[in-house]
Amino acid sequence: MKHVLFTLFLLLASVKFTGFAVVSPFGNSTQSAIKGLLHPDKSAVDSLNELAFREKRHSLERAFNLLQEAAVLANDLNYVRGQAINALYEGGIYMQNGYEKRALGLYYRSLELSRSISDTFNIARANHQLANALAAGENLAKAEELYLQALEHFHYLGETEDAINIKNNLGLLKLKQKKNTDAIAYVREAQQESEDIGYTYGLKKSYFHLGLIYEKQNMLSKADAYFQRALEIDKNSNDRYGMSLAETKLAQVACSRNQYARAVAYAEAALKDAQAISASQLMVDAVDVLIKINKKKGDTQQVIYWEDVQVDQQKEMFQQEKSYALHFLDILRQKQDQQLASEKAMLRAEQLARRTNYMLLLVSVALLLLGTLALVWYRFYQKGRVYGLELELKNAVIEQNAAELDKLNRAMAEQNKYLEDANQLKSRLFSIISHDLRGPLSSVQGIINLLMAKSYSETERLRITGLMRKEMTGVMALLQNLLFWSKAQLDGEEVNLEPIALKQLIEENMQLVAGVAQQKGIKLVNDVAENAMVLADKQRLDFVLRNLLMNALKFTFPGGVVQARAQEQEQTMVLSVADNGKGMSALEQAKIFQEERYTTLGTAREKGTGLGLMFSKDFVESQSGSLNLESEEGVGTTFHIELQKAYSTQADHEKVAYAL
Repeated sequence: MKHVLFTLFLLLASVKFTGFAVVSPFGNSTQSAIKGLLHPDKSAVDSLNELAFREKRHSLERAFNLLQEAAVLANDLNYVRGQAINALYEGGIYMQNGYEKRALGLYYRSLELSRSISDTFNIARANHQLANALAAGENLAKAEELYLQALEHFHYLGETEDAINIKNNLGLLKLKQKKNTDAIAYVREAQQESEDIGYTYGLKKSYFHLGLIYEKQNMLSKADAYFQRALEIDKNSNDRYGMSLAETKLAQVACSRNQYARAVAYAEAALKDAQAISASQLMVDAVDVLIKINKKKGDTQQVIYWEDVQVDQQKEMFQQEKSYALHFLDILRQKQDQQLASEKAMLRAEQLARRTNYMLLLVSVALLLLGTLALVWYRFYQKGRVYGLELELKNAVIEQNAAELDKLNRAMAEQNKYLEDANQLKSRLFSIISHDLRGPLSSVQGIINLLMAKSYSETERLRITGLMRKEMTGVMALLQNLLFWSKAQLDGEEVNLEPIALKQLIEENMQLVAGVAQQKGIKLVNDVAENAMVLADKQRLDFVLRNLLMNALKFTFPGGVVQARAQEQEQTMVLSVADNGKGMSALEQAKIFQEERYTTLGTAREKGTGLGLMFSKDFVESQSGSLNLESEEGVGTTFHIELQKAYSTQADHEKVAYAL
């Protein structure tokens, strides 16, 4: 017996409880930075944070991945300073992309972490960034308080350049508060200290800010002199961005002093520098100054030219901003997916570790029980039953937790899909409104400016107001389509299917467009049978028919025919709207019903919005129908609407329901 017990003791002593290393799901760089997680080093966190700070200028996606890797490692090491810097840098990315609330939350977290370890330098940095964000949001009092706290810390630490930057910021803040004397005092201090230590960037900002202050006080000569000094520094460092800013301000000052030739020269130089670095907002600002200069000179032709340039620039800038915003949202979604994957991986690893340790524990207990069995078998049997029951209960708990986790994952997937659909709908609405309303309204504004600029003859005035009415007609048509579609999309309006007599409905819609047909000399023909019935939503079908009829009239030549007819199928009714107009090529047909709107001029050069057919397809499909077209260039076009057939008796309805 002694030999048996000694052998069991040796077996128990040989059992080792081992941990499990969790591999980062964010790439190989983390593994190399922490040496395979065998010998983690805080310097690896600092390196990842600083690499992310530099990388954000080139790739936001790469910067987010690096920050996420740094955050995981900092949490594993309980490295509070690394966590604080990580939150500070991540907040900077959100701030520069317009997510101020999320940025503020990260800045406050960084401040709290830095305070917990009395890290004066990073407390000052967090206060500085918080103050910048609050000043941008016009919370000037709180921003000033944080600036002063950061300034005191930077003075204490001997960080002169950071202190100079804060004094320049305080100068702008005091200018916003209309405290010009205090503003000049802060910026003068920043200027003097920059000169003392040879800090070129701080000196340039001081000159530029002094120019802003003196411009605000209408001391234009002094403002001009300081903007010139700032421009000279930017030229020496070949900073095209700073050059464009300074040249734009110099153009504004020169315009205010009625030095028009000098103002134009500076504005055109600002535009050239902005174009060299593809800075859209700076280009818009430079063109805006050129418009103001030429308005003040009374040069209407140049005003019109630069306003057209400005409209084109604003369109291009909108597209760039839209693409950038969509890309940033994609990066955020990827970041969320990565975080979710990381959490799942960590959860699985923890579960595996717990289960493994639990099994090892059971093995140890079993060995002990086996030794005891040699002495008291019955006692071992009783304990074995107790452990067996406990194991069943814990397995049941684990299965219940797994089921709850699966339920949570499904709920998160549904929520993500809802948010994605909402984002797509919002982007679609903003794209339509900003793109299609801006152009016509800009044209109307230009026409109004022309009318106000000088007197015109009655004939010219009528021609110009006719152009205005044409543009406004297009705007109203766009708004009518957009509002009807938006109501259906945003309100979640239910589709109300009911039996509808097609001939009467088509006749009503033909009467609505009869004026347009008569004006173009086009014949409207209703060849739909009296008994043709469909099951549809009347409002939505009205919208579709009206758009198809107007579309047919738009592309039919004078003397042509627009015809409506219906063909009965076994369980559906196919309603067709046909014309013998200009028709479409195969390439043009391929562009219809796409996400990108497509429109061309009608036979009388009528303009369209490209929305009617796109919305019509949505409305037909919302009624379980389909919308298709046939067209031949030079022959004409036919649109086919296929909807469920309606019946006059309950028995017919039951037959169809049984067949379906």
